[in-house]
Amino acid sequence: MKKIVVTVILSTVFITGCASKEANPEQQSREFNILLIEAERSVKKAAAVGGLWRDTEKYIAQAKKAHQQGNYKKALKQVRAAKKQAELGYQQALEQQNAKPWLF
Repeated sequence: MKKIVVTVILSTVFITGCASKEANPEQQSREFNILLIEAERSVKKAAAVGGLWRDTEKYIAQAKKAHQQGNYKKALKQVRAAKKQAELGYQQALEQQNAKPWLF
């Protein structure tokens, strides 16, 4: 019984938190700024090892534009995509540094 009560309480808090997150532009703007800093760091890191993917910087530019227009949902989506691409590009570059060429 205690587990059910705790689950219901936590679910309510989580759902309420998510609902208020979407409704609060100031909080979304802060979240965007934090993610933007992280994404730009990831881009620099990926570029340093030759792992920057083609569209990553385009996503950042689109995110900044959407943020300026007040479209926080799109801005967050784009900046998250840029951060993810930069991280994956970095990881791919590191993995391929030790890859052996195919011999045919």
